[in-house]
Amino acid sequence: MESLSGGMSRLERVAVTIMVMLSVSDAEYSSAQSVEEDVREENLLESVLTNSDDVADILTPIDINRATTEDLLSISGMDETCAASIIAYRKRNGSIRSLDDLWRVDGMTSELFSALLRHIRVPEDGNFHGEGMSYFSLSPQRAPLFRDAYGDHGISNFQRFSLSYRNLEAYAVTDKDPGEGGYTDFYSMALTARRVWLFSAINIGDYTLSLGNGLLFSSRGMVSKSAGAISPLFAARAYSLKPYRSRGENKFLRGGALSLDAGAFGITAFASSKKLAARFDSTGLITSIDYSGLHLPTIRPDSRNNLAERIAGGIIHYDAETLTAGVSAVYFHYDRAFRHCYEKEVLALESFGRLRADNFAFSGELLLDKLVSFASNISLDYGDARFAVGVRELRSRIVQNYSGPLSESFPTNSEQG
Repeated sequence: MESLSGGMSRLERVAVTIMVMLSVSDAEYSSAQSVEEDVREENLLESVLTNSDDVADILTPIDINRATTEDLLSISGMDETCAASIIAYRKRNGSIRSLDDLWRVDGMTSELFSALLRHIRVPEDGNFHGEGMSYFSLSPQRAPLFRDAYGDHGISNFQRFSLSYRNLEAYAVTDKDPGEGGYTDFYSMALTARRVWLFSAINIGDYTLSLGNGLLFSSRGMVSKSAGAISPLFAARAYSLKPYRSRGENKFLRGGALSLDAGAFGITAFASSKKLAARFDSTGLITSIDYSGLHLPTIRPDSRNNLAERIAGGIIHYDAETLTAGVSAVYFHYDRAFRHCYEKEVLALESFGRLRADNFAFSGELLLDKLVSFASNISLDYGDARFAVGVRELRSRIVQNYSGPLSESFPTNSEQG
């Protein structure tokens, strides 16, 4: 057996191993066996077990919790962005405990999920899993006025708790900035259920949405005018919907979202209703929206929850291995008008897409809300070098609270570059 296997390829040895296993199994039921045959079969079985390591190496899928980036990229349909998202998820959460956890990875699609099932091994854990994090810090404030006004010396804290069971995931977040009175000055809760009846995901509570290049809804990485704004890593997430679990106190929606997938096609409907912190002029028009989340009434009037916002929209998207594309329509309504446009509601229409190849990537987005904005990125890999260029023009009639690039330019003039 050893001399035979020495001249064969690995796959050929696997085939011989399987045939030998079958012959040994048949031999067990033979009624006439001599001692010599028993010894020979015992030696043969030992050789089979030795060579069966080749079978295990081929048939045993990749351990998702130990896989490197190179291992993940060897899977059909996997790109650098999703591989990086899986690695980042493991670093953030410790491990992937079940197949349901894969749906919580940024960029996961139905096609990629099906491809992963054929190559990876994920431990199925049906028990509850809970995690908690508590962070306290002290920023010493020497000014007596600060201590007298706020009653603390600059204490801040952030709490986050999560609980997951099979396809259910729940989050609770509280945050206090230095000088704020209560330890729950900001709080957030989110519940997500995946693969329920016809729906791929049901989100209730606070959630975040990212589309295209971030003109309408943006991931945090898009809030930049530096080279990071044209990085293929940020532009790659053409569509993302996930529960909110941050301490940023902004750019999250509060309400519900339903997602339905049919192969590479997906439909999402969402709605949000919440209060914002805004500043007004003497006539009651909105001059700006406060994104800081810092509530210090003795320094400036407490403006939290003084502006009502309602949002409703729908998204249709297609996500394949090399192409992602989608269209969306979103209605924004505020209970007061903005000073720069004298409007308090707008219907925004947009289209977005991304094309990927071995060493080429293109992403673009077109937004219409009475004015036209667009953004596009192109990247080209050549050896160890990467060349990228981005072009965008930002023009909006109404402030985009959830946009990265547009919220940068508001309330200044339109941006081109």
